[in-house]
Amino acid sequence: MKNKNLFLIIILIFFNFSFLFAQEKEHCNEKEFQCEKRREKIKVEKVTFLSNKLDLNVQEAQKFWAIYNEFEKKRDTLIYEKRNLMKKFDSEEKNLTELELEKIADRFVEVKLEEAKILKNFHKKMKNVLNIKKCLKFHKAEKEFHSHLLKRIGKRRKLMSNE
Repeated sequence: MKNKNLFLIIILIFFNFSFLFAQEKEHCNEKEFQCEKRREKIKVEKVTFLSNKLDLNVQEAQKFWAIYNEFEKKRDTLIYEKRNLMKKFDSEEKNLTELELEKIADRFVEVKLEEAKILKNFHKKMKNVLNIKKCLKFHKAEKEFHSHLLKRIGKRRKLMSNE
C-alpha cells in the first residue's frame, strides 16, 4: 500500500510537469508528436525504474522528484543545445570559417561544463533530501536505466534491419 501511494504521488508530480510541457508543444507536426509520446513513455519508465531502485518514502519522493525534474529540465536544454551545435557542424562543415568552427567547438565545451555545474548543484540538493547511500544508488540506477534503454533500442534496430 505504501509503495502504491508513493508511486501515485510520483506519477502525479511527473504528469504535472508533462502537462505544462505538452501545452508548449501544441503546434508540432505528427512526427514530433510521435517522438514526444515516446519521450513521455520513456520518462514514465524512468520514474518507475528509479523509484523502485531508490525505495523512497513519501516525503523523500516529493522532495526528490521536485529537484530531479528541475535538474532534468535544465540538463535537457543543454543536451538540446549540444545536439544543435553538432547538427550545425554536420550540415555546414564545409561552409564554416575557422572562426565559426572555433565558436561552435568552444560553445560545445562550455555547454558540457554547464552540464557538470548543474549536476553538481543537483547532487548538493539531493544530499539534503536523501542519505548518501541513496544518492549513490540514484547515480547507479540512472546509469543502469540508460544501459537498459540502449540495449532495448539496439534490439529494436536489429529486429527492424532483419525485416
